[in-house]
Amino acid sequence: MKIKFYSLLAFFLSLPMMAMAQNGSSSESITLPNPAGLRTVDDLLAKVINWLYVISAPVITIIVIWAAFLMLTANDNKNQFEQGKKMIKNAAIGAGVIICASGLVFIIREFFGVNP
Repeated sequence: MKIKFYSLLAFFLSLPMMAMAQNGSSSESITLPNPAGLRTVDDLLAKVINWLYVISAPVITIIVIWAAFLMLTANDNKNQFEQGKKMIKNAAIGAGVIICASGLVFIIREFFGVNP
């Protein structure tokens, strides 16, 4: 088992060397397309944060609705009520972290002195 793992590891580590091997007489440059249209790390962070906003809104909504359902149907079950309360608290903390993530781009710009 270890021999297979180390063989695969050696193969995958040698792939970049195989990919960079060139014909000795070729002086052509290779250009790769940029499918995401990103030029900087700042653009990447902004795109990831926007994606987080789009994904997190419905997820947080579903969590809060489920937690409210648990709390409403708890009757005398204190554990179920506490579980719903904890879920709402955790959803609020997660929403706060995601909202604060947009400030990350600003902090990185200021730290490195980058003007958009």
